[in-house]
Amino acid sequence: MARRSFSEGGLAKEKPARRGRVTRHFFSLTSGRLTKSPLFSELLFSRPGMETPLMPLEFARRARKLYPKQIAVIDGESRWNYAQFLDRCNRWSTALQELGIGSGDRVAYLAPNSHAQLESFYAVPQIGAVLVPLNHCLIADDFVYLLTDSGARIVCADCDYLETIDSIRSRLPRGRTLHRPNG
Repeated sequence: MARRSFSEGGLAKEKPARRGRVTRHFFSLTSGRLTKSPLFSELLFSRPGMETPLMPLEFARRARKLYPKQIAVIDGESRWNYAQFLDRCNRWSTALQELGIGSGDRVAYLAPNSHAQLESFYAVPQIGAVLVPLNHCLIADDFVYLLTDSGARIVCADCDYLETIDSIRSRLPRGRTLHRPNG
């Protein structure tokens, strides 16, 4: 049976070919019609070394190497280039490790859509931990359920949400709450 997966805005369909090779056919969805797109597959598979997956952490490291001074993040009046942003992520990873967070541990994160939230998407996975982002629009009972169900070892909360976390602390399994300053 052919496997299907989304790839670069189109649907990739793989079929076993003769002699154990895999033939890839790419399709684009244009005006509600699925059409074969040979150009993308030619570009992707005709160049040696182009089959390396570009995962988010590798993308960030590559961006720091190639564009360290380019602006990476803008949050209100604050701006960070790739080197600064990834240094912040590395410091956050180190702080989590010093708190005993390691590979496989769940790290819940409660913050609005901000640079601090974005940093968590890099800092937590790079130490092998699992990020559990919490929607800041939920109510306290929802947080109790999500934190209990996820098995989070630690809750990192933006200062605007400390009161909410403190109000449910007694209903949570034993764990830690970490205040993350906005800066």
